[in-house]
Amino acid sequence: MRKYLLLLIIPLSLHGIFGDVTIAVPAVSKTDYGYVGTTINIDVKVSNGSGHVFIDTLPVTEMDMQSSARVAAKVAFDISNRNQKDYDVYYIVRSKVPIIGGPSAGGALCVATVAELNNWSINRDVMMTGMIYPDGGIGPVGGILEKLKSAKMSGARYFLIPYGERYITVEDPYLEGGNITVDVVEYGRELGIEVIEVRSIYDAIYYFTNHSLVEENYTSNPVLESIYRKKMKELADKRLHLLQYIWTNTHLHLP
Repeated sequence: MRKYLLLLIIPLSLHGIFGDVTIAVPAVSKTDYGYVGTTINIDVKVSNGSGHVFIDTLPVTEMDMQSSARVAAKVAFDISNRNQKDYDVYYIVRSKVPIIGGPSAGGALCVATVAELNNWSINRDVMMTGMIYPDGGIGPVGGILEKLKSAKMSGARYFLIPYGERYITVEDPYLEGGNITVDVVEYGRELGIEVIEVRSIYDAIYYFTNHSLVEENYTSNPVLESIYRKKMKELADKRLHLLQYIWTNTHLHLP
């Protein structure tokens, strides 16, 4: 009886068929001194496959980032006019410190995936925060001030935020039970970074890549859209309330 030796060849590294894209994303981290802004690096790779979305995070993040990554990939393929079922997407998230989970990286993930699919480069002077909706809209997030500081420290010149979050209300650290309203655009100007509100992923793509895509007219599903927006809004509110508490109890205040 003949015996056959089966060799399993495992590639030592994975390379995207379009060339790899790396994007820097602001986040919030817990330190010995409280919660502060930080920056994480996300590598995006696309290979021939069967529609899978893989996410590798170190340190481990919460499940909502994985859900956000799936939505980001779907939107990216839709607006790039490619069939997602023919490819696999890999998101490799690396941070030097533990980060708080959340959907706020969704917009940046989508931008990076679009850049990967179209072989476009990313403008390193731009950073953003904002969740991604299935229709391509950019949704609200928490921790904007901490992330803005992190973007400035990372050398960014432009910081994209969800439309409608220019003015945010936080608890006044000097007045018990009081609140203050912060103009994020003006605060960014004081830090030396331009803050820009964006409504959709198309706006963000233009600022990051200097390329424009023709906006798709989605056939919306009102029920699913409503459920998704409600769930993501709940997640964003939880993060916002947490960071308002942090603002008060760790003495993070405007310079």
